[in-house]
Amino acid sequence: MQVLEVLHRNRQMTRSDIARCIGVNLTSVVRVVAGLVERNLVVANDRDEKRQRGRPSDLLTINPQAGYVVGLEYGRDHLIGVVVNAVGDVVVHEQVARPPAFETSPATTEGLAAAVFDITEKHGFDARSIKGVGIALHDVVDVHGAWATQDDPSATPFPVRDQLSARLGKFVFVEDVSRAFAFAEHEYGAGVGCSDMIYMFLGSHGVGGGIFVNDRMLISSTGLCGEIGHVIVDEAGELCQCGSRGCLETVASPERIVKQFEAYERQGVATSLRGAARLSFASICSAAGAGDKAALLALHPVATAMARALAPVVNVTGARVVVIGGRLRLAGDIFLSELSAGLRRRVIAGLAKHLSIRFAQLPEHAGAWGAANQALSAAWERGEFLTSVSTEIDAAAP
Repeated sequence: MQVLEVLHRNRQMTRSDIARCIGVNLTSVVRVVAGLVERNLVVANDRDEKRQRGRPSDLLTINPQAGYVVGLEYGRDHLIGVVVNAVGDVVVHEQVARPPAFETSPATTEGLAAAVFDITEKHGFDARSIKGVGIALHDVVDVHGAWATQDDPSATPFPVRDQLSARLGKFVFVEDVSRAFAFAEHEYGAGVGCSDMIYMFLGSHGVGGGIFVNDRMLISSTGLCGEIGHVIVDEAGELCQCGSRGCLETVASPERIVKQFEAYERQGVATSLRGAARLSFASICSAAGAGDKAALLALHPVATAMARALAPVVNVTGARVVVIGGRLRLAGDIFLSELSAGLRRRVIAGLAKHLSIRFAQLPEHAGAWGAANQALSAAWERGEFLTSVSTEIDAAAP
């Protein structure tokens, strides 16, 4: 199992590299690798011609077709699904036409399970090839895979991981949607090669975040971590749903931005959106990206508040890269420059000169992709790929 874990982390290695990495003699590694190749879990690719002595060595990699993991990202009005192969590449992605009601209930578990069944059956995946399921949920997820929504914060967290695992007969990994997006950006998007990174996005119901230090995502013992949206930026500000006043979420909510834009429009500030039939946070961001004056004015307090919230996080973590995701990506370079200038003014000099603020790069299925890859890593660690015959997913299907 150690051989598979280290190959998964490092993408490709020689037998000698593996032996050094896990502290096992080369003869043992050669024997183990032979068995893994025979089982089609590992393949030998191009030979390592850079070695100065002896014969070139085979570069070993995980066989992409060794198994698959399903990823879901579930929000109030959408459900996005992906399937990734054994090395984490997306081979299927689609938006589920009829997502279940966004509530903590057995009916929701059934709806999510049905989505997994539909995606795997529709695209012809053998049940035994599915090694796990990752799901990214909006609102609050604890370390035990229990879920609570903002709609009913006082309710006992719903054990969605356990229920979904029992329903599917598969290993299930449940994650906060912010960290799922952060994981995907760190591995495949704007954060590639960035050991210390902060990811932040402004969603329809709050501000999410994920933090990496030394290439490891910060996750607390409770699972609650990276709540940048609840950094206080105005002590005299509005009451937040968390009970504090002036949290970033109270300033940077899409609803408040739309209201602020409408106020500027009423004041006669020039805008290309005047009289628009459907005004939304996304359309305001797009207009700002095109230089719309009213849109830029509406987003100005957001840039200031985000800089105030992010500065202490940068100072504490030493992050050199801040990645901004969500609809704010549409606001373009003018907004990004304002945020960058405000943030650099507030962080210590040693960090400010190296700090890079950039927009996220990945498509909308990145949340499902991130959850799938986190589940994939856990599946390798748990030895799910070594089981010859898994509990069949279609045995539980309706």
